[in-house]
Amino acid sequence: MASKIVWTENALNDLEGITKFISQDSVHYARVTLQRVTKSAEKLVEFPESGRIVPEADLTECREIICSPYRIICQIVGADIYIVTILHGARQFAPDVLPKGG
Repeated sequence: MASKIVWTENALNDLEGITKFISQDSVHYARVTLQRVTKSAEKLVEFPESGRIVPEADLTECREIICSPYRIICQIVGADIYIVTILHGARQFAPDVLPKGG
């Protein structure tokens, strides 16, 4: 069964906040960053277990890929890949945002 990307509300809010912050200096680079992050996340459809296990969660189904300087954190639930949050690399992940029942 093919994998499907599901953007959580939390991840969409993160992406919006990142884009707004960058656009204060450059609308162009905000757009470029948005495209880079979404393209990186979409690669998970083909390679759902790429990236490393998130150290803060220590769960095999919770992985992260790096789109410098951001961490794209996802959780694999069946055939679905939930994009849980997008954080700056200097921030720590709070596992309480993981979808329940995964």
